[in-house]
Amino acid sequence: MKLSALLLFCAASVAQELSVRTLIFSSESSRNFVELTPQKPLDLSSFTLCLRVATELPQWKREFILFAYRTQDRDELNLWRESDGRIGLYLRTSSEPLLFTVPALGPMQTHLCVTWESSSGATAVFVDGKKSLTKIYKKYHTVSSGGRVVIGQDPDTLLGDFDAKQSFVGEISDINLWSSVLPHSSIKEIIGPYLRSSEGALFTVPALGPMQTHLCVTWESSSGATTVFVDGKKSLTKIYKKNHTVSSGGTVLIGQFRQFYKANGDSKSFFNSSL
Repeated sequence: MKLSALLLFCAASVAQELSVRTLIFSSESSRNFVELTPQKPLDLSSFTLCLRVATELPQWKREFILFAYRTQDRDELNLWRESDGRIGLYLRTSSEPLLFTVPALGPMQTHLCVTWESSSGATAVFVDGKKSLTKIYKKYHTVSSGGRVVIGQDPDTLLGDFDAKQSFVGEISDINLWSSVLPHSSIKEIIGPYLRSSEGALFTVPALGPMQTHLCVTWESSSGATTVFVDGKKSLTKIYKKNHTVSSGGTVLIGQFRQFYKANGDSKSFFNSSL
């Protein structure tokens, strides 16, 4: 199923070629993708590509595509999470990437940026504002215009031949592509932002321990969109209890779980610490 999203062009001191908010891919598929249409041709001798990503696909299970820009004959600019957890940048190649070892991508949002500049070949990755070492890749190369931008799938033709085992599953948001290398300070400014029920949406979060953790859960009925925030860091969004309403007339309890209104609490599920 194709979903279309129009990308905005922002005429600023630094030209922003692409911008799109939040995309959710809830399951592995060879059909679900979003095509992004830039309003300015992507003829690039430098770029900064940034996005937020959250996924529960584990490392070592399989690779997946994060961003794909392809012309009629070849991949022009692809960004992958490789099966070993590294980030791979592919410029006009399907087999000779530049690889970066980075902290594992997981269910809590990671802000990821890649910068590249043609005259020097200087390439770097930024994870949550922290810069990698600089590597040299595709010196004097130019990214060609005339292609299609696809999120969620790896197109082996201009807009097709998708493989479900390479598809993205999770949430991608705040996709931005600039036609220049943003300074480290600007990238830092961009960042500026198992829990369960008996039949509910499951979220994998960092372990709760003796150091205070700030925990928030948001839910909205009309869409079912549900999210966890741990110390201000957002999880991927899941769909739960769409069109449901929480009823009035109950009692709020802290520290105990009761299966029934007047039942005694279960000593094995009580909370013993500070809130």
